[in-house]
Amino acid sequence: MRLLEVIKGKGPSCDLEIEDGLEFPEDKFETAKAFIEFCCKELDLSGDFKCLLCHDRDKNGVVTTAFYRDKDKLVCVYAKNRMLGDVMRSVAHEMVHKKQYEDDRIVKPVQDIGGEIEDEANAVAGQLVKKFIKTQERGKNLFESVDYINSTKLLL
Repeated sequence: MRLLEVIKGKGPSCDLEIEDGLEFPEDKFETAKAFIEFCCKELDLSGDFKCLLCHDRDKNGVVTTAFYRDKDKLVCVYAKNRMLGDVMRSVAHEMVHKKQYEDDRIVKPVQDIGGEIEDEANAVAGQLVKKFIKTQERGKNLFESVDYINSTKLLL
């Protein structure tokens, strides 16, 4: 595992771990770090957590693309062969679930498709990605293709 301490000190701390075997160059690492810091502030998270970007679904228990497990404060995202922007959107989605737990809004069982909790996580994650792209220096790095960023401006 490659470990990068994302935030330490004022507010929550987050350890970002990249599972061995994932291609994750330094520029992607720094962009991921900046995005997670941004999300922590935007969501006003208060508790420490770990974020694991993995490539082995079975080993890490990832059934779809990601999960948040509150008992050990773990955001786990499947990142193999996915664009960084897509991976970070999944990270943001799970961080929204972390915030929902902090606010004591999770009542189990949580509806997996649709429902207030899941719909909120989907919507807010999309908003966070868009705001990061538009307002942060590293936002242009979230999607590797400049053409992609330029074409999304036409859609926005």
